Amino acid sequence: MIFELNYDNQAKEILEGQRRYREQMNSQYTAGYTDAEEKYEPELAQKESKISELCDENTELRDENTDLRDENTDLRDENSELRDENAELKRKIAELEKAQRS
Repeated sequence: MIFELNYDNQAKEILEGQRRYREQMNSQYTAGYTDAEEKYEPELAQKESKISELCDENTELRDENTDLRDENTDLRDENSELRDENAELKRKIAELEKAQRS
């Protein structure tokens, strides 16, 4: 009976020691996490701000690229129309020269 009581007390002490150890580790983890968060929070905020700026700049560049592509397409269409007009004028000049020779 005394052995059983002694064994129960030892088991309780072991369990209590494990509980205190877990609490201590949890406290140290929480403190370390909080310290790290406080230490790196400004740096993370600065980097997030920079990423946001770069995303905005990227969006602006994409929009500008789209506008330039549209302008390029318009210029190609205009160039094609001018080529057609030039070919038509050359044909008319050739007809006039032929008519003048006749």
